[in-house]
Amino acid sequence: MIVCGGEALMDFTRQAGGDYAPHPGGSPYNVAVALARQDVPTAFLGQISRDLFGEQLLAHLQNSGVDVSLVSRSARPSTLAFVDTLGQAEPQYAFYAQGAADVELLPEGVSDTPEARITHVGSVSLMQEPCGQTWEDYVQRASGLLSFDPNIRPALIPDREAYLGRFGRVLARTGLLKLSSPDLAWLFPEQAEPLAAHALLERGPGVVIVTGGACGATLYTAGLTLRQSAFRVTVADTVGAGDTFTAAFLAELYRRGFPPGGPGQLDPGQLDPRQLRVCLRWAAASAALSCQKTGTQPPTFVQTQTFLSSQEFGHAQI
Repeated sequence: MIVCGGEALMDFTRQAGGDYAPHPGGSPYNVAVALARQDVPTAFLGQISRDLFGEQLLAHLQNSGVDVSLVSRSARPSTLAFVDTLGQAEPQYAFYAQGAADVELLPEGVSDTPEARITHVGSVSLMQEPCGQTWEDYVQRASGLLSFDPNIRPALIPDREAYLGRFGRVLARTGLLKLSSPDLAWLFPEQAEPLAAHALLERGPGVVIVTGGACGATLYTAGLTLRQSAFRVTVADTVGAGDTFTAAFLAELYRRGFPPGGPGQLDPGQLDPRQLRVCLRWAAASAALSCQKTGTQPPTFVQTQTFLSSQEFGHAQI
């Protein structure tokens, strides 16, 4: 099983006419939904409100096939996030989260998950309190391979140094780190991507993947670099594309029997580059399909398989 822990919120995405359309969201939440649609046994770990939006969030998980037995409920309101992708190189966000159910998560609301072969965490749940400390503590005892996507939102980080301290402690337990080009630029201003990626590899992860939207994605290990071009599709919006990429990559790893190591470990020496290429291509294809729809609507396993069978390009290169 793969367990995804973190925030669950409602995304309100700006439409062409100026109105905002609601969609279930939150990065780890999106990863859980996308994994389940890839036919991988998945559970969501987090706190969801009992309000109108919370009921929709829970129902969406259930309808997508996600195990919700680890979800705790709260009378506090749901976090609301407003997203503007129109005319933007990167989506712009405004969060309304003070006192929200996912933010006010305390340690007693987080169950241990010894059955997890992979545990995925990250995003804004590590940038707010008290949930940030709750999730940091959980990471120290999480089971299986730890996958981490920081999904950095600078507007939610009042203290850069404090956040970098937490980032470093989570990174030390991480086996697979996925982050976007803007995330990497925020962490390492003015440093070239390969140098920054290898600096991160030295601090814990066995694999670092940097996604760059239309520029594709690059996977780094200590001794290997793989580049994956983006698939050309008609883009409706890019909200959740990175989460879909993460989920599809993890799904392929899971199907191929990884991780073979202990908690938090992903030994690059045990990873066949040919299999990594397949995982990378599958992830890029799934993300491309997600971009064809508004909101976060990740593809199913069959949809990704069908899409790839029709493609002649988008192969990974060393």
